Amino acid sequence: MTDAVPLSFRFGYNLKEDARVYAAIGNSFQSLRLPGLQTGHIGPQLKGKINCMHVQKIDHHKPEYDYIFCGIGAEVVVFHQTELVARLIGHQKKVVKMLVIGRYLLTFGEDQMFCLWNIEDIYAYKKNGGQLSPMVTHHLPDEDYIVTSVVHPETYLDKVLIGTKQGHLDLYNIRVGKLVHRFGPFEVNMSKSQQHLLGEEQAALYKTYAQITCLEKTGIIDVVLVGLSDGRILIYNLLHDKILATFKHKPSVLAMSIHKDKQLLATGNDLGDVAIWDLKDQQLIHMISHSHSSSIVSVEFIPRHPLLITSGEDNSISIYEFEKNDHPILLRKLEGHARPPNRVHFYGPMGNWLLSSGDDRQLRITTTDPSQVSFQFSHRVKARAKREKQTISSLMLPPIIDMDYCWLRSEDWSNVVTAHQNSPIAYLWSAKNRNLSKKSLFAYKDAGLVSSVCLSLCGNYAFIGRDNGQLEKWAVQSSTKRTTTFTSKDTSAAHDGPIAGVVVSNMNEFVVTAGYDCMLYFWDYAKGGKPLFIMDLPSPPMLLRKHSHGNMLAIALSDFTILIVDMSNQTVVRHFKNGHRYTINDISFSPDGRYVCSVGSDKYMIIWDMLSGLKVDWLEVPSPATSISYHPKGLYLASTHVNTIGIALWVNKLTFGATGLQHAHTPKKVNLPMNGEIVTSELYDEDDELEDLVVARKRKRETQEDDEEEGKPTQRLKQDDIPSTPRGEDYITLSGVAKHRWYGLTQLERLREKHDAFDKALNTTEKLPFFLETTFNEEDHFKTEFIKDDAFNHTLPEKAEDKPIEEKKVVEEEAPKGDYMDLSDSEDDVVVDVEKNEPSHIMKKRGKVVLPASSTFLAKIGDEGFDEAVAYMRASTLKHLDMSIRLLSSTEQFKEYRLFLNFLLTALERGIEYDLVQGLISLFIQCHFELLMKCNNGDVLELLAKLRRAQDVHTKALDTLLLQSRSMICMLTGVQ
Repeated sequence: MTDAVPLSFRFGYNLKEDARVYAAIGNSFQSLRLPGLQTGHIGPQLKGKINCMHVQKIDHHKPEYDYIFCGIGAEVVVFHQTELVARLIGHQKKVVKMLVIGRYLLTFGEDQMFCLWNIEDIYAYKKNGGQLSPMVTHHLPDEDYIVTSVVHPETYLDKVLIGTKQGHLDLYNIRVGKLVHRFGPFEVNMSKSQQHLLGEEQAALYKTYAQITCLEKTGIIDVVLVGLSDGRILIYNLLHDKILATFKHKPSVLAMSIHKDKQLLATGNDLGDVAIWDLKDQQLIHMISHSHSSSIVSVEFIPRHPLLITSGEDNSISIYEFEKNDHPILLRKLEGHARPPNRVHFYGPMGNWLLSSGDDRQLRITTTDPSQVSFQFSHRVKARAKREKQTISSLMLPPIIDMDYCWLRSEDWSNVVTAHQNSPIAYLWSAKNRNLSKKSLFAYKDAGLVSSVCLSLCGNYAFIGRDNGQLEKWAVQSSTKRTTTFTSKDTSAAHDGPIAGVVVSNMNEFVVTAGYDCMLYFWDYAKGGKPLFIMDLPSPPMLLRKHSHGNMLAIALSDFTILIVDMSNQTVVRHFKNGHRYTINDISFSPDGRYVCSVGSDKYMIIWDMLSGLKVDWLEVPSPATSISYHPKGLYLASTHVNTIGIALWVNKLTFGATGLQHAHTPKKVNLPMNGEIVTSELYDEDDELEDLVVARKRKRETQEDDEEEGKPTQRLKQDDIPSTPRGEDYITLSGVAKHRWYGLTQLERLREKHDAFDKALNTTEKLPFFLETTFNEEDHFKTEFIKDDAFNHTLPEKAEDKPIEEKKVVEEEAPKGDYMDLSDSEDDVVVDVEKNEPSHIMKKRGKVVLPASSTFLAKIGDEGFDEAVAYMRASTLKHLDMSIRLLSSTEQFKEYRLFLNFLLTALERGIEYDLVQGLISLFIQCHFELLMKCNNGDVLELLAKLRRAQDVHTKALDTLLLQSRSMICMLTGVQ
């Protein structure tokens, strides 16, 4: 949700439309909409962790834009939403604080420098692509000068107030870099008892000064709020250098905010408490105890609304609604694990939730669907903590070391069982009630510590393995222990040593246990007693994992190998070696059982193929994975990592089609999306080149738009400049013409029939006219002239396309070169000039279209080259192409057929003009189907066979992609 970087806010007049909260999450950021904290957008993965962040709304040609300034290392990266705008480079060390004053950005770094940037130069950077340098750079006075907070006092032109760790306030002129005045430092007040014990002289020697932790404007000229490390909040007058009022919120104040309308002050301390003060009466009115489980990072009132936003280092964001006389009410809270999780399982048959536990001793269910709600299981200690005046975290159960769940019993009774660190008790949890069950699985005082747990598939029984070798069977509904005993041949316990893992077969036939005594036992599920089958293991096992839909069992051994055992016949079917170099932390089966994923302390994530026994994928991550889980449908892979609060989701490439898996000989280094660590610089070289290319293209496009607005001529890419060859052998390119140009080739007859029917309907009239034709003579008499009936019984002239093919050929041969033929009555047809291969603007006739002879068409595809023929077809009209293909002759050994088939074959082999070529093929087969079926010419048949093979190359690939896309959409939407 968020980390230790303070939140950045953008408020507007409309709360739901204009209010945004920006939170840093490792090496990325996200925006949240208010008041519901819905996710707006998530920023890209950056090269390093975000140190500080600021959001500023900038008016530029309207609408208003949000610009996000992120301090990453020694540079500041500027984003417009998720689009990279500029990189500001001016510091030598890490940037720790930043502040926007009007159109200027002020940054402070650990190199004892502060830089001043002009925000308007960002537009020049975006347009020209140049490096943006600071306007002013100044060095701070002291070498140990550590900036903790910065604020711009109202009406103080070109001046900022800097709070330091040394305890003094410095008023700086940022343009000239001059220290105007220094306030403080502020002495830490000793209690009277401490002064009495030390004495006056010793007390004077032990005088210390409080650090300035935060600063805030009050809306009053010359007055600011100062937060100190000893818990004091000072209302300070800068003009008179005087403290006006003092509040105390111990032990240390870390964040402050003022609600100017209600005259309220909110403060947060390092214990996670939020206090609300009445500035008018100067008294505490509300205290929100344990609002967060760790230090408060941000506290902010929403202007004009009774809402308060808080965030803490515990990875949570809260919104409170309050009134002056009422206690604040928690409206919404987003939270995750406060410390790195160490166990994760996909929860539910659809995989919409993640069940996880971590070092923060929390058990959480996190949704992968934004429409669902995530929640944390309650430990039932809130009332006890309030009664005993302790923190909730101090009364929570120890960290979880093993857990299991049963989805079938989620609505009936407790369906989650957990084993905890150094605990002899196994605990039950209810996902329905979202809390810890009142009953626990505890047998007797001298019982060994719980080392592993397992639930049966039906959810009725829980099996507990202990570190003294005991195996117990419990009824979950009643939380009672069964009398069933599990004893080996040599001892009264199940194993001679700790039990590493317990699993139950999917048919409730066997209970399988593995112990540190290198023994694998198969027990009767109902009766227990002696083991039914015994297997010796080559080395002590570390953990057991079963396939949820089969009988396969994976065993991680201490020699860093993995055994795959078939539980149905108790045999070893696979032994994966030469993979991990250190301890294997977790194993997970894919839903179909074909792949096994293992993770270890050597930072390796390995995908093993069950059929071949080879590594088909081998990844090396920056931080070792501690747990892993396959999605129930194989879509994702969830993993937890050391020192990483988030849960990583990996997309299964096989979901999107066959990937051609091969044996992985060496590990491939990859980066995690949330820890901000850089594995290799190569991961970012391509991104930088692509980023430069995108910026260059945007800059060129914006330059062309500006030139067009100013009336300057622009130089755009013409169609003839596009290369006729695709980018690679596996690519095909489309013609880029309108769809009706190639789709209408095969539908032209139907369109003509509709057009002729429409013309006949218009030309069909009655024998007597509705209006009489009249003329006005000199005698002012009306002269009526009746038209003969023959004028109304005329027939439409016979069209050229309705004549037999032989007659058309005669007409074509009689027409000289360059002449045109009347083929249609359409008034909207375009006349094509054959000599110039472009639409003619001179030769137009009402109701007629003129087309070139087919000899020109054959000359283009036969003699003048392939590219010229393509350009000729692109410039020709739809009816011209139709007529040219229909007039192809089968004489002279199918010479014209062979020329046209060679043209189509060349186009398919090059992979260009794919849509236009498909239209030409369809029309050619439609018009000449009968002759092609009777053709016995060897050259034509060979060309047709080649054309079919070339067609299959692209058609099968397209069909496969369409089928995969259709299957993907059906799977995601649930529609078959």
